[in-house]
Amino acid sequence: MHENDIALLDSLKARMGVASRSEVLRVLIAKTDPATVTPADAAVLAEHAA
Repeated sequence: MHENDIALLDSLKARMGVASRSEVLRVLIAKTDPATVTPADAAVLAEHAA
């Protein structure tokens, strides 16, 4: 993960009042409709990594 991603997870962790980044990720996954995730979503991440 990039430093920006970790910082965002830490910010969300504090805002949500949870104990770990893993809990933040679990909430984000639970709020995501898997049917709406596409290869284009992954492509956006690849663009930001470049």
